[in-house]
Amino acid sequence: MQTTWKPNLAFEEVPDAKNSILLIDGLNLFFRSFSAIDTINPKGEHIGGLAGFIQSLAHLIRISSPKSVYIFFDGLNSTETKKLLVKDYKKGRGSGSKFKNSLFQSKQQEEKSKREQLKSLFEYLKVLPVRSIILNGAEADDAISYTASIIKENTVIVSTDKDFLQTCKDNNFVYSPNAKIVFTKQRVFEKFEVLAENFIIYKTLIGDKSDNIPGMQGVGPKKAIKLFPELSEKRISIDDLFKICELNINNNDIYAKIIMQENKIRNQHKIMNLLEPMIHESHKKHLYEILTDNKKSVLNESYLRELIRFDYLYPVLSNVDKTLEAFTNI
Repeated sequence: MQTTWKPNLAFEEVPDAKNSILLIDGLNLFFRSFSAIDTINPKGEHIGGLAGFIQSLAHLIRISSPKSVYIFFDGLNSTETKKLLVKDYKKGRGSGSKFKNSLFQSKQQEEKSKREQLKSLFEYLKVLPVRSIILNGAEADDAISYTASIIKENTVIVSTDKDFLQTCKDNNFVYSPNAKIVFTKQRVFEKFEVLAENFIIYKTLIGDKSDNIPGMQGVGPKKAIKLFPELSEKRISIDDLFKICELNINNNDIYAKIIMQENKIRNQHKIMNLLEPMIHESHKKHLYEILTDNKKSVLNESYLRELIRFDYLYPVLSNVDKTLEAFTNI
């Protein structure tokens, strides 16, 4: 029997949250779990990524009681098109991550564990009442943002990636598991002093170190707002940005530098712009078909329990019944 819905305080800001749709950044959730949980099972295998993901997924469902859940992962060659525009895009990403030398003998062994846990995770997702989506040649970020744009119901994107804040609007929200808050377009403005729809211009100016996108030298968060107060006042496009620079070219040499680097800035803007996601028309068609095919994903409780026993996830999933109860409420 479905339990009475009790919203988490964060989700109280989502209108009719119990009928919303969760769009989860799968790798973001997995790597957070892998980094945070050091548990080893009786077979001597690290299970932090796998068990932590299942535990976190159950928690997300428990506090939001969504109508349905879609989990997105990067496809094969997902960054190739963007690297044609910015060759160093995401170069070296992950190389700076903290090595768990207390658990693994080498970085290679750690990476192998990640791959094996991810492989196991997909077996779990097959028997859960969720839909997993992977589009070869496309990043999960682009697939998620496009999906959010075509869904009429309220959507909640789950990720710690701030790039998603540009997608906040009246029926789309972003839940940050780290901060444990739901970003509305109003909260984006309160925190960053820019309109949510201008967050992409803001990020283009200040850059994104996690994706190896440098932004404009000498332009930090405060400087960007000082140079472009329009970010807080009205929606502006990348074309508007250069028009503003032309009008103010004699007021500050940064305006001139932005104009001189127009091609570079436009390319960086394009690959980060989730309001116009870089996915092929065939991808868009496929996503629409997934959303409208009426296929039901159901919980296979007996097989899920078997998987949990086989992988010895009990040290993390100490209350398996409570975890399974969350999945029965979708």
